[in-house]
Amino acid sequence: MKKIAIVLTMALGMFLAASCSQEHLEIAQKGVESYEEYFSRVGDEEATSLLASMYNQFRVIYQPAYTIVPNEITGDITVGGSDPSDGVENHQISSLLHDAGNSQISQMWGRFYVLIYRANLIVDKVTPDTPVKKRIVAEAKAARAWAMTECMMLWGTPPLVTHVLENASEYEQPNCDPAEAWAWIEQNYNEAAADLPSKSGLNGQAAIGGRFTKEAALGFLGKAQIYQGKYAEAQTTLKKVIDSKLYQLEPDINKLFHAAADFSPEYLFELNIDYNGSDRRTAMYLITTNTWQNPGWRTDQVYVPLEFTQAASWGYMNPSKGFALEMIAHDGMDSPRRKYTILTYDELLDEDNFTYNKDATTGESAKGVKAAGLHDNAGYLRYKFTVKQEDLCTTVANYNRSFYTLANIPLLRYADILLLYAEACAKTGTSTGEGLNALNLVRSRAGLSPAPSLEMDNETYGVKAERRFELFFECANRFIDLVRWGDFEKVYNHMRSQYGFGAVHYRLMGLKDPTIANGGPSNWNVTEEAVINPGTFSSKFNLFPFPDTEIQNNPKLVQNPGF
Repeated sequence: MKKIAIVLTMALGMFLAASCSQEHLEIAQKGVESYEEYFSRVGDEEATSLLASMYNQFRVIYQPAYTIVPNEITGDITVGGSDPSDGVENHQISSLLHDAGNSQISQMWGRFYVLIYRANLIVDKVTPDTPVKKRIVAEAKAARAWAMTECMMLWGTPPLVTHVLENASEYEQPNCDPAEAWAWIEQNYNEAAADLPSKSGLNGQAAIGGRFTKEAALGFLGKAQIYQGKYAEAQTTLKKVIDSKLYQLEPDINKLFHAAADFSPEYLFELNIDYNGSDRRTAMYLITTNTWQNPGWRTDQVYVPLEFTQAASWGYMNPSKGFALEMIAHDGMDSPRRKYTILTYDELLDEDNFTYNKDATTGESAKGVKAAGLHDNAGYLRYKFTVKQEDLCTTVANYNRSFYTLANIPLLRYADILLLYAEACAKTGTSTGEGLNALNLVRSRAGLSPAPSLEMDNETYGVKAERRFELFFECANRFIDLVRWGDFEKVYNHMRSQYGFGAVHYRLMGLKDPTIANGGPSNWNVTEEAVINPGTFSSKFNLFPFPDTEIQNNPKLVQNPGF
């Protein structure tokens, strides 16, 4: 097999160090095929390899910082870790103390642009002269549109890079014109949808795998239109997905985010984690090391039930006290959605809920928090996205094997489509009956009574509340929603003033009186661990800052206001 020289740079060469001179870059390597030679003969097999590299970058993105940074600033998630000094940069974000030097933000930024680069490479260099290559180019168009959409919502005016930058004079890219960028995003999604296949039926995704389909491209297009406030257009686009009859909600909400739901009729686009052969260990490691290990329950602070696979977890991303209390108030304690999203401390201790190892000395179940207590926790634990034994890949031998889950990760679910459609109907005031039906499908699966009318702001049954509790901890949905609705400042200040978010660290120390069973929050020993000197909200926090390194290396890039 010929060697292939494809340099996957950090975001199109914009991130090349200044010390890299052209003469050093042009040294020929023996036995390595040149860039031009390789692309002059790309066939179906080579194009498929490029596509695999592109999809692999989705898995790199779906790690901290993308899974953490946009969530920890909303008030629904506390950073966690072992103590306030663990993950300082993440604590800065939740307390509004971050700046353009924050490495978590720069990691997130760089990974998006690597995906754009790899997608551009396919679109620019692969001639769509066979059905296979035509489909691959369409997938690349959808991928770069997705990445640019996220960058637009997180940074506002990120550079629009529409092709592979091969000339040094192109490396310095200016802030985008938002109208031009959104038009480019919509064009790419539309062109992708025109050339992508639909799945064969409700259960047809398994035959396609974790790849874009026509309806996935349309779903993301509708989402991009919603983000722009183009509700009538979004309504039309999302209706196409609904009318395809190819998707439905998974009846058992407890299956979601576990291997039992892989290629479920609810998933429109998912990262396929089921690998074969030598590729399995490397590819799975990208997901397991940080994505699952980072937010898993800390085994040095709390006893973990045997149904979970976590070992040596780092304890990030606990549900905040405010989120937990407000979800319980909205969904009720008996809601299946509440039960699969968060657990109370009493539920962790309940003999009927979990099985634990027996203590070697006492013979009793070792359960609850340990002596040091559980940091950044007021008595509520995140159950959603936990790794269970049923999901475990048993064929990989590694110290991190307890995180090698085979469960696919959905980046777009039908529940999101239904809620977006309900929002579009509410905003346009048309087809409100259909919009209400879409909303109530989600509420019914959550175990809630039907909403009597289609409203955005009603705290009991409005679209905003449903999006918050249905999409908890999924991608950047909550942050983006709050900003686009103009609600971020109001909500953040509410979470701080009411629950101390971003200013108070709680630590769950166990029960005040261990002899009282099911004592509820009044019996939980929760201490205020520390009060920090937090920042105050300003409009600048509606966007993240461009990383300092980009500002320094690219004089055409203007920093977001306030940073």
